[in-house]
Amino acid sequence: MKNRKQKIRKEHDVSGTDKNGTPKKYEVIHNLSCKKEKEKDENTGDHIRKIRHQTSNIKHQTSDIRHQTSDIKHQASKIRHQTSNIKQYMSEPDTFDKLRYRKSGKKLRSRFSSCLKKRFLNIFSKDMAIDLGTANTLVYVRNEGILINEPSVVAMRTDRGMDPKVLAVGTEAKKMLGKAPENIAAIRPMRDGVIADFEITGLMLRHFIRKARKGMSLFKPRIVIAVPSGITPVEKRAVKEAAEQAGARNVFLVEECMAAAVGAELPITRPVCNMVVDIGGGTTEVAVISLSGIVTSRTIRIAGDKMDEAIIRYIKKKYNFIIGEATAERIKMSIGNASPDTENFESTEVKGRNLMSGVPKVITIDAGEIYEAIFQHMQEIMETVRIVLEQAPPELAGDIVDSGIVLTGGVALLKNLDKFVGAETGLPIKIADNPLTTVVLGTGKMLGDPELLRQVMISE
Repeated sequence: MKNRKQKIRKEHDVSGTDKNGTPKKYEVIHNLSCKKEKEKDENTGDHIRKIRHQTSNIKHQTSDIRHQTSDIKHQASKIRHQTSNIKQYMSEPDTFDKLRYRKSGKKLRSRFSSCLKKRFLNIFSKDMAIDLGTANTLVYVRNEGILINEPSVVAMRTDRGMDPKVLAVGTEAKKMLGKAPENIAAIRPMRDGVIADFEITGLMLRHFIRKARKGMSLFKPRIVIAVPSGITPVEKRAVKEAAEQAGARNVFLVEECMAAAVGAELPITRPVCNMVVDIGGGTTEVAVISLSGIVTSRTIRIAGDKMDEAIIRYIKKKYNFIIGEATAERIKMSIGNASPDTENFESTEVKGRNLMSGVPKVITIDAGEIYEAIFQHMQEIMETVRIVLEQAPPELAGDIVDSGIVLTGGVALLKNLDKFVGAETGLPIKIADNPLTTVVLGTGKMLGDPELLRQVMISE
């Protein structure tokens, strides 16, 4: 071990001289300088190689630019040659006639192909007409009739921390109105004839369309929807978007009063006066129609729902008794009377809750009280009818004396409403054969008559 350490110390010792008598320290310095010069030469060589590589790349890029320039020149010569050919062709006689015939032929072929495509789609798709009402939604399928007639109600489960889930739509959902726990909401997405909740309306429409399209259906349907004539462009767009999201191929909007006139089989294409009063759940439409167009019209958002609310307020104020919307609607349809017999009032028992004691009770109310509750709203409807009559042209106003007024909509089923309107206006009054379905039947007839649909649909 000792000899090994001495050997290592001797090898690293720079003191003394070598065999030639040169001091060892000079030899070490010489070796270091040689090593540095060698490294310097290697770095210089690397730098030179990099410069050469970059130079070759620049040469290649220059060559590519030359090729591209030659291609551009070649294309420019082609364009010049084509331009000269076009000038020569245009200088020949009858050139414009040839071009015109060729262009018209292309248009005819494209129109023919699009017409064939439309006819093919119309044959194999289940086109629908929809009365998207505040109270009820009705769906008419071409060649099949009315397949859906259900309340416009959707029941949703809204548990915390979970996405809302649809529990029921239509009749089953209406049964839950006023009877559901906190985590279940029975929603009416239509209010006053327009969409109040866009997302829920889309879900409801999708459900009804899927239900009506039972069986095999390869193509999306065309859909015609009846809407109130007084809605805004934003509300129209909301209806169209809801139907498109529900799976419609094309969506057409028509005014409810026009659809009601067609459904009531009035001669709307003739130059005679046709006056319609459509009293639905959310709106009342009054219109004078002639030659497939609306001469004058007026829409108010007072109809069946407002009458139900008036009944609820009347009973609450008079009896300190509270009832729900469904109960108020049943009372209106059972004993509601626009012109009651003062000597013999109909009556019915009403179940609800006493506000003073908080205890459920049963009270008895009669038709006279219901008439008193809804009288104000009936007067507002009659005021709208008078305004439309005043705005009608004299010649058409004279026709109304003979043809009279046609009542449609759910509220047209209110007892003696025709007598009340007749007494107020002095004109003959007729109730449509099927007041609840008049609008959707008229909309369905437009599906089978494209020319009529084109004339009456609402333009964008």
